[in-house]
Amino acid sequence: MHSGELTVVLLNWNAMGETCDCLRRLVAWTQIRPHIYVVDNDSTDNSVNAISSEFPTVELLLNEANTGFSGGNNIAFKEISARLPDNSIFDPSHFILLLNNDAFIEEEDLIVLIESLAANPEVGVTGPLLFNGHDSDELLSAGGLDPAENGRTYWAGNEAEEHIGRTTIPYAVDYVSGTVALIRGQVVREVGFFDEDYFFSCEMADLCERIKQKGYLCTINPQVRAWHDMHSSGKYRDTLYLYYSLRNRFLFIRKFRRDKLYRLFCYWIVVGGKGMLKSLLTGKVATVRAYALALYDGVLGRYGGKNKLFLDSV
Repeated sequence: MHSGELTVVLLNWNAMGETCDCLRRLVAWTQIRPHIYVVDNDSTDNSVNAISSEFPTVELLLNEANTGFSGGNNIAFKEISARLPDNSIFDPSHFILLLNNDAFIEEEDLIVLIESLAANPEVGVTGPLLFNGHDSDELLSAGGLDPAENGRTYWAGNEAEEHIGRTTIPYAVDYVSGTVALIRGQVVREVGFFDEDYFFSCEMADLCERIKQKGYLCTINPQVRAWHDMHSSGKYRDTLYLYYSLRNRFLFIRKFRRDKLYRLFCYWIVVGGKGMLKSLLTGKVATVRAYALALYDGVLGRYGGKNKLFLDSV
């Protein structure tokens, strides 16, 4: 496989250690030689110097501000598209691997994923089963669920275990997690880049929704495994992650579920209200504020990146 067939995109935001560990695995591959982009989302640690000095063959793109998962990946998408002959489209045979810096997939597994996508032109994006990086037997996700209708936006638990135990062929899902996602370059040409109003959370569900509207499938290949170390993001899960996860559901509903808007808005307002009350009773003041800000911004349509204001507040 020559390097022109695969581009890998990683984001970095003040996570020098995780990003360098991830890159060490990638550059050690022997069969796949991808072009690797690292987009630095305006880090304030020593990430830029560390990455550029240790990995001179990796292309480092510097973002002037932290524009989140959606905006950061768009920096790489724009760079990729600008280098193609007509300066506007992706090569249909070109694949893009989105990879979290705290996730990893073995080279052999990725080859299976690439071959599967290449052999099935009706699939626009595919991904692996995701397991816990600290417990290789714990299944974290077997595919994404519609965030407008589901509190848990990933398919896991006993139901997922039973299903994947009965199949070895790829199956359709609502969306593929951006933690590890292999995207056909052609579909990016057709549907466009990430919607940066999300900033973080639900942007892959949005992209996959647009991919499905073009007639493609979003699939999980149960023969392929990847691992995600969620320890590094744990300190933000009850505040920043919660805020974007709840707020962005309102944006997704506005865009794709307008026929159910009133019912779904009411549902998520109730969910947020219950979360606020539970957090208040347990003394989690920062979490209460995260719920309140998410509901306020989501209902009023105040989207985009809110990191600084949010982190300063909570």
